[in-house]
Amino acid sequence: MNLSDSFKEAGSKANLDLKVKVYNINEKDNHPILLKSLALSAYAKFTEYVRIGESKGKADSVGYALDRCIAENILADYFERLKREDRGMIFGEYSWEDDAEVMRQEAAEDKAIETAKNLLKETDLPVEKIAQCCTLSLAKVTELAEEIRAQTVPAN
Repeated sequence: MNLSDSFKEAGSKANLDLKVKVYNINEKDNHPILLKSLALSAYAKFTEYVRIGESKGKADSVGYALDRCIAENILADYFERLKREDRGMIFGEYSWEDDAEVMRQEAAEDKAIETAKNLLKETDLPVEKIAQCCTLSLAKVTELAEEIRAQTVPAN
């Protein structure tokens, strides 16, 4: 397959072209490349599970595939994150830049949660003030406060 085949206008000739070999990496085809790449193997398994979900009449075949992959520890961390995000990213509507931005936002939220926990443990500030300072919801800070209280209650 030539890359230019995907973009050619009738009668035009490419100045530079890239020729690639295309492989069918469906898991059932058991292609040797799947043994060499964990990512490709995981993606093949994921797409197989989407097809299985569709064949079983599952309304959310992507959700079915995500749940199976997570249960079988197939790129579980990645698929857990996808479950929390827009499903469009699974189908190529999501760029590496989008992924990096999501990761930055998650890191910022993790840092805010860590800061809130420290403030809850080390100060007597009200949860409302901590939520405001850490830009977290009041519900989230209240949940963190309850977790901390549960951890510090001595067992009988």
